[in-house]
Amino acid sequence: MFDDPFGDSYVRVKKRRETAESIAARLTAEGEELQPVKAHGKAIASSFWGRAWCRAIEDWQDYESRLPAGRSLLKNGGVIDLKLSENRAQAQVVADRLYQVQIRFGGVEEEQLNALRNACAGKLTSLIDLIRGDLSDDVMQLICDPSFGLFPRYSELKPSCDCLDDAVLCRHAAAALYAIAPRLDEQPELFFTLRGIDPESFFALETVAGTEMESDLSAEDLSATFGIEIDL
Repeated sequence: MFDDPFGDSYVRVKKRRETAESIAARLTAEGEELQPVKAHGKAIASSFWGRAWCRAIEDWQDYESRLPAGRSLLKNGGVIDLKLSENRAQAQVVADRLYQVQIRFGGVEEEQLNALRNACAGKLTSLIDLIRGDLSDDVMQLICDPSFGLFPRYSELKPSCDCLDDAVLCRHAAAALYAIAPRLDEQPELFFTLRGIDPESFFALETVAGTEMESDLSAEDLSATFGIEIDL
């Protein structure tokens, strides 16, 4: 029997959670290092990057019929592993069984980055604020702009899953998409990893509009805070 891609009618929430916990325990015992994801409340995410990620994917009207099922899977503990790398997310998602999901994103074009750099020139003066999402409303709007902002467009999305659902976006891939949001709450620097962007050079941090940018923390402090190597 395969997972029903359209609803939760025959898989009770309690049973799904038990199945997810059992599979996660087995994989851990076999030596896998899982990175599970839990939703941060009803809103899924709480940080700027996490909330903005949710808004971005919910604007993809072509996939809106599949997103609620993915959101439900995440909330019920179905995403037992999520790993993010450049332009790619890999996840293990449990519904009635374990599903392997991979999502590829198109890279951010240099022309797009340059347009955003120019639009934000002089409006951002701190690397730490950029990573934390402590930005002015003007900069937030620019970064989230659907035309040239940093968030992926639905046309860039290339999901794959080993389920039998032949839709472009199955519920398991939708769960993995949503899972990125709470992961960004915990590790906001992963947004830049996922989009293939160096956060230090993104806004030309040494000089913007002819002025030196401030650094709230030393390179060592930034690396310790976010787990990334930054050479200022």
